[in-house]
Amino acid sequence: MIRNNIKRYLLILSLVGLYITNPTATVGQKVDSLFGRRKIIFWSGYGLGYTIGMTWLYQSWYSHYPRSSFHWFDDSKEWLQMDKAGHLFSSYQLSKASYKGFCWAGYNPKQAVLYSSIVSFATITSIEAFDAFSIKWGASYSDILANATGTIIFLGQHYFLDEPMFTVKFSYHPTSLADKRPDALGEYWYEEILKDYNGQTYWLSINMHDAGIKPMPSWLNIAIGYSGYNMLNGTDNKALSNEDKAYRQYFLSLDINPRGIKTNNKLLKTILKSFDIIKFPLPALEFSKNKLKGHGIYF
Repeated sequence: MIRNNIKRYLLILSLVGLYITNPTATVGQKVDSLFGRRKIIFWSGYGLGYTIGMTWLYQSWYSHYPRSSFHWFDDSKEWLQMDKAGHLFSSYQLSKASYKGFCWAGYNPKQAVLYSSIVSFATITSIEAFDAFSIKWGASYSDILANATGTIIFLGQHYFLDEPMFTVKFSYHPTSLADKRPDALGEYWYEEILKDYNGQTYWLSINMHDAGIKPMPSWLNIAIGYSGYNMLNGTDNKALSNEDKAYRQYFLSLDINPRGIKTNNKLLKTILKSFDIIKFPLPALEFSKNKLKGHGIYF
């Protein structure tokens, strides 16, 4: 669990850094020398960031454990697959952020889609090599599959469609379960956001207007969410709690599509940009344990 969250820290730091710092794409600009310099800046920055991140990850965690020959580890049945949803989300968003960087560097849209998908998948999946050669863990085929799924969702939409119809988003709310096992679920609020799967929800946010339902406003999405609850460890909760077993949660909600809101206000643009990653808090229906219930506001 701790090892998996170390990986997620690195993925999210990479995602946030790319997403925030990438300037707006200027594909229409035709200054070869400018784009040549931008390519150098982009690749140098990406390479340096990757090298520093991987070195930090290895030295801070994996160097403390014995090495082994390449081997696999099956963690596909742990945490109700919430960690796999996190991998899918991270690979999708990292591909999207990298795409903006490739466009800024002067690559045409088709090239940017392909290169960002390849580089992002390779970046995330290369972390599995540390697991594969560590005697304590092993490479996870389900992690790699989740990474590939997120990348394919991005690649398929941006390569074949004029406008992507849906995006993958994240939301979080604090839970009381983290207090029962802070070592695994987080001791501080910023740790809980990454570690406490009970408070995380991953969303497929669909723009019905772009999907062909034109009466729907372009700024409004339909969101389908997935989460889980009562998870104190990866597999068996009986040893830690007398409460109900871990269970899955499915959600239906509305969401905001920031691309459908036009504004010249720079502050508002920055705020809206975050909701291309984070699901906007709105009413939701939850289906879990064969029951349906409503939430006035769900985040």
